[in-house]
Amino acid sequence: MLSSLLLVASCQPGFAQAAKPKEVVVQACGQTSPVASAGDAADDPAIWIHPKDPDLSLILGTDKKRGLAAYDLDGKLKQFLELGAVNNVDLRQSLSLKSGLIDLAVLSHRHHRSVDVVEIRPDAKLEFLGRFPTQLPDVYGICMRKTDQGGAEALINSKTGRLDRYALEIREGSVKGELKQTWMFGSQIEACVVDDAASIVFVGEEKRGVWSLSLETPMSEPRLILEVGQYLTADLEGLALVDHPMQGRLLIASSQGDHHFIVMQAKEPHQVLGRFRIGEHQGRRIDAVTDTDGIEVFGGALGSKFPGGLLVVQDGSPGGESNNQNFKLVCWDEVLRALELD
Repeated sequence: MLSSLLLVASCQPGFAQAAKPKEVVVQACGQTSPVASAGDAADDPAIWIHPKDPDLSLILGTDKKRGLAAYDLDGKLKQFLELGAVNNVDLRQSLSLKSGLIDLAVLSHRHHRSVDVVEIRPDAKLEFLGRFPTQLPDVYGICMRKTDQGGAEALINSKTGRLDRYALEIREGSVKGELKQTWMFGSQIEACVVDDAASIVFVGEEKRGVWSLSLETPMSEPRLILEVGQYLTADLEGLALVDHPMQGRLLIASSQGDHHFIVMQAKEPHQVLGRFRIGEHQGRRIDAVTDTDGIEVFGGALGSKFPGGLLVVQDGSPGGESNNQNFKLVCWDEVLRALELD
């Protein structure tokens, strides 16, 4: 049954802060090759873990003027799908959507106003499976959920502040989406990320802050857990989740307005644990990260390249000969060490 919920500005914030968080500067330990399109083109990344050899894992990144890029862990382009105007990307692995298990990525396609679905095969090759239309006036951000039964859901949103929840199916070689739920936010949203275990989606309202919304209760009320202001400068852009052995699950947010990243507890009391920015690495000739959009993080060992985890961030104003945008690769354990969270 489709349900709808209008969010109002009177929702009470659900965050608390005791001490001032530590602020540090870290450096990227790698970067991808630039996207082919000039101008504001690179947008959102995702990380796919190879089922047998972590060194063969992939970094997916959108070129929102042309399609989806797949990079190896050295940042070299391995494959490109000419899908057109895809904005954001998210993925889940080992989904039960057909005979056997399947790894899927979903993308928001702004021209078709659709959800595009791509299979990531065990040989690290991408294959476009199809797209299904949405009921949104435009499409913007997207995130994915793996259900307790191994099924897949896509949560896709619009600049109007609408968030739609679709159940995904693969039938007879085509993909289908069934609209299950709709919410409305007060202004433009884009970033979202789902905590599958807790059945919670975190949504970024760009001028307002981070919302937490339960996916278990049909008419659940959202909670504002981090407001634009003291720690977060509009626009709020990317959101990502990662596990920490002491702090539990962490939520990472990109604060585009001041080129910083916020590390906070995903669970109550949603304390901000630190802020960092990514400075220039002269030795590796990697410029500082500014105007960040999408982000993704994997906290486990990722082969020989990133034994302490990997953070991938879009760089809105890169240097280099082409001056086209790219994605910066940050050793996650170096971030934790700098923030004294290791």
